[in-house]
Amino acid sequence: MPDLLNTDKNQSFTNDANILNKIVFQQTFINIFSTIAISFLVILSRHADYIWFGNNIGEKSVTEIMQLLMLVITTVCFYRLISVASVKSAAILVSGFFSVLMIRESDSFLDQIGHGFWVYPALVMTALAVISAAYNRRIMGDFTQLLRVPSMQSLIYATVFLLVFSRLYGMGDFWKVVMGDLYTRDVKNISEETIELLFYSSIAFNAFKTCSTFKFKK
Repeated sequence: MPDLLNTDKNQSFTNDANILNKIVFQQTFINIFSTIAISFLVILSRHADYIWFGNNIGEKSVTEIMQLLMLVITTVCFYRLISVASVKSAAILVSGFFSVLMIRESDSFLDQIGHGFWVYPALVMTALAVISAAYNRRIMGDFTQLLRVPSMQSLIYATVFLLVFSRLYGMGDFWKVVMGDLYTRDVKNISEETIELLFYSSIAFNAFKTCSTFKFKK
């Protein structure tokens, strides 16, 4: 009888290990193919603006619209996580943060009301997010739960790259030194905005994975 029990336990452990291996490989392949798809999306957006439509990368370009779309996806994902009690306060703050970025990216439309008008809805959104999160009084605990998810860590890295690297990379003075008398703003813009779209897409992808993780657990 003990031998039979040991055999059943070993078989159970083997089955669990096989299932875990299958899940790990599936997630790896999903990440690889998703990264490839994001790469193609970014390049196609760039080609659409400069080759197919002959546009500069301005506020109404395909690249800028895709950036805004990625922000919408990211914001919606974290807005959905507000319904998950274990990360509610953190989800409120993160969704508020990306809502502010979304408002900032829409400044060309808001400027029709008044130059720099985007600041006011951004401040209102910030205040609402902070007050709502503080009301729940579980900010640190909720963030701890949220940061345990690997895709959330990847999202943070992509956000830092977006806010720091892309800004430093797009510094006009550097590009003027590189191109000298041949300096063309479009060359700088296409490089900078393409990199920004790559980071925005990575953020949206990891936001979707983070949301899916908690929704699956729920």
